[in-house]
Amino acid sequence: MTASLECDAVKVYALPQQDSSGSTFAAIPLLDYHTRKLVVSPQAWPRHPANGDTRQSSLRFTWEAAKPELYARPDAAGGCPLAIISSEILEGAPAALTGLDLGVLEEARRFDSASGIFRYQTFVTVFRRR
Repeated sequence: MTASLECDAVKVYALPQQDSSGSTFAAIPLLDYHTRKLVVSPQAWPRHPANGDTRQSSLRFTWEAAKPELYARPDAAGGCPLAIISSEILEGAPAALTGLDLGVLEEARRFDSASGIFRYQTFVTVFRRR
Protein backbone atom coordinates (compact mmCIF):
# COMPACT_ATOMS: atom_id res chain seq x y z
CA MET A 1 0.00 0.00 0.00
CA THR A 2 2.56 2.58 1.05
CA ALA A 3 5.59 0.85 -0.51
CA SER A 4 5.72 3.23 -3.48
CA LEU A 5 5.82 6.32 -1.26
CA GLU A 6 9.10 8.00 -0.43
CA CYS A 7 10.18 7.82 3.22
CA ASP A 8 10.55 4.87 5.59
CA ALA A 9 7.63 5.82 7.82
CA VAL A 10 3.98 6.76 7.60
CA LYS A 11 2.03 8.75 10.18
CA VAL A 12 -1.42 7.23 10.74
CA TYR A 13 -4.48 8.99 12.15
CA ALA A 14 -7.83 7.38 12.87
CA LEU A 15 -11.17 9.18 12.81
CA PRO A 16 -14.22 8.02 14.81
CA GLN A 17 -16.72 5.67 13.21
CA GLN A 18 -19.85 7.48 12.03
CA ASP A 19 -22.36 4.61 11.89
CA SER A 20 -20.74 1.89 13.99
CA SER A 21 -20.06 1.21 17.66
CA GLY A 22 -16.50 0.10 16.84
CA SER A 23 -13.23 2.02 17.17
CA THR A 24 -11.37 2.83 13.97
CA PHE A 25 -8.07 2.63 15.90
CA ALA A 26 -8.29 -1.18 15.74
CA ALA A 27 -7.49 -0.92 12.03
CA ILE A 28 -4.03 0.59 12.62
CA PRO A 29 -2.33 -2.75 13.41
CA LEU A 30 -3.98 -4.24 10.32
CA LEU A 31 -2.54 -1.45 8.20
CA ASP A 32 0.83 -2.06 9.84
CA TYR A 33 0.63 -5.74 8.89
CA HIS A 34 0.22 -4.79 5.22
CA THR A 35 3.08 -2.29 4.91
CA ARG A 36 6.85 -2.36 5.30
CA LYS A 37 6.87 1.23 6.52
CA LEU A 38 7.34 2.23 10.13
CA VAL A 39 3.85 3.10 11.40
CA VAL A 40 3.58 6.06 13.75
CA SER A 41 0.30 6.82 15.54
CA PRO A 42 0.51 10.25 17.23
CA GLN A 43 -2.99 10.08 18.72
CA ALA A 44 -3.96 8.65 22.09
CA TRP A 45 -6.10 5.57 21.51
CA PRO A 46 -9.51 6.07 23.12
CA ARG A 47 -11.11 3.65 25.56
CA HIS A 48 -14.81 2.83 25.77
CA PRO A 49 -16.80 6.06 25.44
CA ALA A 50 -18.74 7.03 28.55
CA ASN A 51 -21.89 7.85 26.58
CA GLY A 52 -22.35 4.64 24.63
CA ASP A 53 -23.13 0.99 24.93
CA THR A 54 -19.84 -0.26 23.49
CA ARG A 55 -19.26 -2.66 26.39
CA GLN A 56 -22.21 -4.74 25.10
CA SER A 57 -21.26 -4.39 21.42
CA SER A 58 -19.90 -7.22 19.33
CA LEU A 59 -17.14 -4.73 18.43
CA ARG A 60 -16.14 -4.06 22.06
CA PHE A 61 -12.69 -5.59 21.41
CA THR A 62 -11.89 -2.61 19.18
CA TRP A 63 -12.04 -0.36 22.26
CA GLU A 64 -10.04 -2.69 24.49
CA ALA A 65 -6.79 -2.60 22.52
CA ALA A 66 -4.17 -0.35 24.07
CA LYS A 67 -1.79 1.60 21.85
CA PRO A 68 1.44 -0.40 21.45
CA GLU A 69 4.57 1.54 22.40
CA LEU A 70 6.11 0.81 19.00
CA TYR A 71 3.61 3.25 17.43
CA ALA A 72 4.62 6.08 19.79
CA ARG A 73 7.55 7.61 17.89
CA PRO A 74 6.34 11.12 17.08
CA ASP A 75 9.57 12.34 15.47
CA ALA A 76 10.08 9.27 13.27
CA ALA A 77 7.61 10.33 10.59
CA GLY A 78 8.41 14.03 10.23
CA GLY A 79 7.86 15.08 6.63
CA CYS A 80 6.67 11.60 5.63
CA PRO A 81 3.29 10.70 4.11
CA LEU A 82 0.29 10.43 6.35
CA ALA A 83 -2.61 8.01 6.22
CA ILE A 84 -6.04 8.69 7.63
CA ILE A 85 -8.32 5.77 8.45
CA SER A 86 -11.96 6.82 8.45
CA SER A 87 -15.43 5.35 8.17
CA GLU A 88 -16.30 7.49 5.16
CA ILE A 89 -14.49 8.76 2.09
CA LEU A 90 -12.50 11.92 2.83
CA GLU A 91 -12.30 14.98 0.65
CA GLY A 92 -8.95 16.30 1.83
CA ALA A 93 -6.99 15.97 5.06
CA PRO A 94 -8.69 17.61 8.04
CA ALA A 95 -6.45 20.54 9.04
CA ALA A 96 -7.59 20.30 12.68
CA LEU A 97 -6.32 16.72 12.80
CA THR A 98 -3.04 17.09 10.95
CA GLY A 99 -2.11 20.61 12.03
CA LEU A 100 -1.19 21.33 8.42
CA ASP A 101 -2.72 23.71 5.93
CA LEU A 102 -4.83 21.76 3.41
CA GLY A 103 -2.84 23.33 0.59
CA VAL A 104 0.32 21.60 1.84
CA LEU A 105 -1.07 18.07 1.36
CA GLU A 106 -2.23 16.22 -1.72
CA GLU A 107 -3.96 12.88 -1.95
CA ALA A 108 -1.52 10.19 -3.04
CA ARG A 109 -3.77 7.14 -2.84
CA ARG A 110 -7.19 6.12 -1.63
CA PHE A 111 -8.47 2.71 -0.60
CA ASP A 112 -12.22 2.94 -0.56
CA SER A 113 -13.66 -0.45 -1.48
CA ALA A 114 -16.50 -1.52 0.79
CA SER A 115 -19.16 -4.18 0.66
CA GLY A 116 -21.78 -1.93 2.27
CA ILE A 117 -23.02 -4.90 4.30
CA PHE A 118 -21.50 -3.86 7.64
CA ARG A 119 -21.78 -0.54 9.47
CA TYR A 120 -18.12 -0.74 10.58
CA GLN A 121 -16.19 0.70 7.63
CA THR A 122 -12.52 1.54 7.14
CA PHE A 123 -11.32 3.67 4.29
CA VAL A 124 -7.66 4.65 4.04
CA THR A 125 -6.57 7.89 2.38
CA VAL A 126 -2.85 8.53 2.01
CA PHE A 127 -1.60 12.10 1.70
CA ARG A 128 1.84 13.47 0.91
CA ARG A 129 3.32 16.94 0.96
CA ARG A 130 3.17 18.87 -2.31
